[in-house]
Amino acid sequence: QEDCSDCAKGWWGLNCSMPCLGGGNCNGHGTCDPRLDDPNYRLIMLNYRRRTHDGSCYCDPEWAGANCSQTCPTGPGHAACYGHGSCSHAVCTCHNDTAHGHWAGAACNECGYGWSGDDCLTACPLGADGLVCGGNGACSDGECRCGSGYCGATCELLNNDCASSAYTCTSPYAYGSLCQSLCPGTDVDAETVCSGNGVCDAGKAGSGICSCKQPWRGAACDVDCSRCVGGSCTYDGACVCEFGYAGAWCDKPCPSTGAGWCAGHGSCDWGGTASGACTCEAGYAGLSCDTECAGGWELPCSSHGECRSFDGGC
Repeated sequence: QEDCSDCAKGWWGLNCSMPCLGGGNCNGHGTCDPRLDDPNYRLIMLNYRRRTHDGSCYCDPEWAGANCSQTCPTGPGHAACYGHGSCSHAVCTCHNDTAHGHWAGAACNECGYGWSGDDCLTACPLGADGLVCGGNGACSDGECRCGSGYCGATCELLNNDCASSAYTCTSPYAYGSLCQSLCPGTDVDAETVCSGNGVCDAGKAGSGICSCKQPWRGAACDVDCSRCVGGSCTYDGACVCEFGYAGAWCDKPCPSTGAGWCAGHGSCDWGGTASGACTCEAGYAGLSCDTECAGGWELPCSSHGECRSFDGGC
């Protein structure tokens, strides 16, 4: 005789007649049934078997809400937090380091204070007061765009001072107090600096640092980063992958379906030295982890065998 003490998956209530929230499947981003790895699993299951469960969902890590319909903002390739942070129950925590960039904002899609560039790894010039561009301008790709009436590398000078020979070098390619250093990537014959791919902070008060145009990077703007298709380039030209991409040039996307990377049932091996392959959660198989193992994800192979990773068979 069948044991009817438990409701079927996705149902709850005294007569097991109420579907769980989110269309009965938590919108595909969680489960009405408690997970085995939940620290409160025993207590939850006790309430569940007593049918005092309220139909709310136990959401996957990146999702939140009673029906698992809330998640973090996504960028290109469905990357949570634009690939510049980690998502935990619909809240982004942005990266803030030299490996991934200094990101900020609710969606981690803007640079933190004092940083600039597409990868938020280019430091902005600071004035003597510690303010970006001395508080008299805006920073773009590591270079100050001074407001009206101001000039200089950190917008610390008045316009009249910038025309003085005390601040300019005879050669437009030179910098430093004695004008004896040349900007990186200088070609005097071609009359270019920064390999022709950027602008140099020249002059006696200049730093000699190149601000590169897209897609160039490197001290002399001589590294072409156009091949970095699934990530962003650092100042020195290294390609840092967004979540879901792998390979030296981040050109290997992890398998994905309409439910996201690895079908929402696995983790992606992403990063510059990674394989781009999915590692499936228990109970799921396939390159994209979109195949439920025979016997169901809760009891793969009825607990009497092993689920094949490539097709979900036993």
